[in-house]
Amino acid sequence: MGAKMVGRCNLTAARLGIQTSLIFGVLLLAAALGWAPKAAAGEAETLLVLDYEFDGDPGDATMLAERKLRMARMSDVLRTALERAGLYRVIDSPAVRADIARVSATQYLHRCNGCELDLARAAGARYVLIPWVFRMSQLVVTMHFEVKDASTGQLVMKRALDFRNDADASWEREIKFLIRDMREGKRWN
Repeated sequence: MGAKMVGRCNLTAARLGIQTSLIFGVLLLAAALGWAPKAAAGEAETLLVLDYEFDGDPGDATMLAERKLRMARMSDVLRTALERAGLYRVIDSPAVRADIARVSATQYLHRCNGCELDLARAAGARYVLIPWVFRMSQLVVTMHFEVKDASTGQLVMKRALDFRNDADASWEREIKFLIRDMREGKRWN
């Protein structure tokens, strides 16, 4: 092998080393920023969606029964919307719902110090979505969503969407906004 050929081989090896280092660096940066590849092609990640919780102004005592029904109904709307959007495969069964109800009977799941992660792992979900509503008044409401990695507890999405009028149509509109934000990759506000 001539001197020119050896020189070319060394130069090619050096370029390859730089390219490999560059690719490795980009992958490290992506991992540090929280990007992770989706599950196998055509397969959505699993998600446990907890039931909505209520915080803030309780309003009139006569609204309690209506609010409980709305939160249950909107929890189902949220699960269905996420499943239909194809963003996640929602884990949902009577046994899982019974576990959620058992734990939420004694504490808020959005402030339980990791119980939401235990529920997700027990259900076999990769992620858990914790939704809750803070009501300042009948007209001023904020819907909160957090998505956490069940194995690490890392927060991967947090959204707070303000809306007016504590009614089904308003809740459904905010769920649509959440789905839109997830599709667009908006994870924080």
